Amino acid sequence: MPEPGTAATIAGAITNALTAIKDFPLWLLTGIALFLIAFLIVPVLSAAVPQEARKFVILGAGAFTILAVCRLGSLVISAINKYRADREARRTFHLTPISQRSYWGPTRQKDGTIVSQIRAEFMAKNRTNKILHLVTARVLKPKISGDVLEGLIFTGADSKFGVDCLPPGATMRIAAHIMIRGFPGRVRKNPPDLAAVLAVADDEGNEQRVKLSLKAIPVPLEDAR
Repeated sequence: MPEPGTAATIAGAITNALTAIKDFPLWLLTGIALFLIAFLIVPVLSAAVPQEARKFVILGAGAFTILAVCRLGSLVISAINKYRADREARRTFHLTPISQRSYWGPTRQKDGTIVSQIRAEFMAKNRTNKILHLVTARVLKPKISGDVLEGLIFTGADSKFGVDCLPPGATMRIAAHIMIRGFPGRVRKNPPDLAAVLAVADDEGNEQRVKLSLKAIPVPLEDAR
């Protein structure tokens, strides 16, 4: 039985070795694991391994395979965390929909076409320490095929920072106005409420998508099919 000092030394050496190995690049861990596995499954190489050393090759192959998988998992987790951090850094503003003040309605034009009009309100929070301008809005859902006639944002802010802007750290109500020449789905006499997804972008191209419910304006299309 080893002396306590000897056992502590062995444990320390193993710990240091594992600490060094865990920082090996993935390609090196994978290469070592495949190298050891080859000595177990390739007949020519397997015959060259003494029987008494075979169990160490098996242990080594298993250990390096586990280390390679763990290293891969670590890299995947790091990549996901980096992606989330980058995405969070691009979120210059936050929107909370006000569904009870958001609605839509179609109107038939003189040329027979239908224009769908959407007005959606949000509480907007500027998450930065600089003036922010929210400039465009678009409809992602439902799909409305046709020309986009308007897709504007109005903040209504009138202060020392200027008109139609979101001051640093401020929270205020904004409205999106969107007009599209088209109708979502089949044309109906009494338009239904819509479950929508809108995208709002600032002047630097950062965009946030918001789910909300749009109430239908009760004005039927008289000559709709």
